[in-house]
Amino acid sequence: MSWQLRHPVTLGVRLLLVENGKILLVKHTYRPGWFLPGGRPDRGESLAQTARREAHEEAGIETENVELLGIVSHLPSWRSDHVAIFRANSFDRRPCSSREIERVEMFSLNALPDDTSGEALAVLQKLRTEDRGYCIV
Repeated sequence: MSWQLRHPVTLGVRLLLVENGKILLVKHTYRPGWFLPGGRPDRGESLAQTARREAHEEAGIETENVELLGIVSHLPSWRSDHVAIFRANSFDRRPCSSREIERVEMFSLNALPDDTSGEALAVLQKLRTEDRGYCIV
């Protein structure tokens, strides 16, 4: 709670990894549900670098090119949370182990797990409904 009070504005990234109609999601050891890989930037790190690093650390993803799709903001009365959503157009997945990640899986976009995070569902819904050149469905 004190961390949240000292940091009323937060910034993070998530990386959308879609291949053959399937999306990569991660399940953390410390909270329930499935999420897009991502996290917070380190000092001196760009958001694109953060997206690539977090995907590597959480899911063994290697990618060179990421594309910024947009920013999702959550603005409750006491803080502002902003998440930059990136997409990797091509990637390789290698085995990895992380104390932070319990499982990494690819799911059909039409059959996501019941406990997919609200944030991931909101990102996918926004991409499905907007007329953009990078629609994923």
